[in-house]
Amino acid sequence: MATVGGNLCMSLPAGPMISLTAALDGICTIWKADGGERKIPVTDFVTGPQRNALAPGELLRSINLSAAALTRHTAFRQISWPGSAARRRC
Repeated sequence: MATVGGNLCMSLPAGPMISLTAALDGICTIWKADGGERKIPVTDFVTGPQRNALAPGELLRSINLSAAALTRHTAFRQISWPGSAARRRC
């Protein structure tokens, strides 16, 4: 079973939680190695395919979604192209 935080930390392009938490203006709380913490938007946390803003020794502690974001009308659609799985196996 996957987690929302794991999905963000893996930073895979097909990770649905990245798109969802970014669309809902999610804020990541990161615990720093020195005991402090920092907060950054999900849009700044994922920096590319399999790359994120975590420095060595840091840990993603939580993703905060505001009540206002959760009450907005939002749509999410995951698209898979027909035959794409067959092409990848070749």
